[in-house]
Amino acid sequence: MAKQTYTAGQVLTAAQMTTLQANDYNQTVSAKTASYTLVAADAGTTITMSNAGATTITVNTALFTAGDTLKILNIGAGVCTVTAGTATVSSSNPLALNQYDNGILYFTSTGVSIFTAEGSAATLTATQTLSNKTLTSPAINGTTAPASVASIGTDAANGIQLYSQGNQVIRTNGGSGGVNYFVTSVAPFGAGTTAKTAAFTLAANENCIVCTGTASITVTLPTGTVTVGTANIGRTLLITNRAAFTVVSASANVVQKTGGAATTAILPATSGAWAIMVLDFTLGWTIVASGT
Repeated sequence: MAKQTYTAGQVLTAAQMTTLQANDYNQTVSAKTASYTLVAADAGTTITMSNAGATTITVNTALFTAGDTLKILNIGAGVCTVTAGTATVSSSNPLALNQYDNGILYFTSTGVSIFTAEGSAATLTATQTLSNKTLTSPAINGTTAPASVASIGTDAANGIQLYSQGNQVIRTNGGSGGVNYFVTSVAPFGAGTTAKTAAFTLAANENCIVCTGTASITVTLPTGTVTVGTANIGRTLLITNRAAFTVVSASANVVQKTGGAATTAILPATSGAWAIMVLDFTLGWTIVASGT
């Protein structure tokens, strides 16, 4: 029930006492469907707003006293914003309530109030410092994928786009208004096998190559000696030969399994020959395992 005023010596009826007790467990609800300005009788009650469009609840001074509280609950699809009229409304939370958000308005004096939102989604802008906060399944939004990310496929049925960067796969929902990235590590040989029949440049998403050429195949590898922190550092390449022709690098940037100076040799002219190569930031492409 709304806040009551009693006189000295007044005797309360059983019905009045029942109503007072009921309000401890079930606040009086004042349902609104349009923008509304609070009145003194709203102290101690719950104001609900239900509107498909945007609405406001305005707070004015000289209506409430220190210690008065009231609850505001938005059950409509439109955003309901708590707005300072002649009173002061302070809050560390958003004053705009989305559907099913709610908050408590607490008055420290007749003209000053504090609004504490409950269940509102926080919007982080610019640089934010989070201390002792737990983020559960956060989605990081961006408008574009990084320049070093390559597309490797689409799951149209589920609205998912797959990208690759080094030994990472990035899944995005492909929705408009920003892209949600979820990055997960995958096996070092990436997202699948790629067959090559002629000279090629190793793409960002190609980490497992099968060569089936009718002549020697030349591979253009990413820069052999790179600085720490670039996208390809630690990248692993498995390359297999299924033809009797050599596979060579376009540059002398391959260090053999036995060591020594970098050469162009990758695979001999033997069907079944294979090599595992790792891009090291000091040695370049290094063969760490091989066989025939």
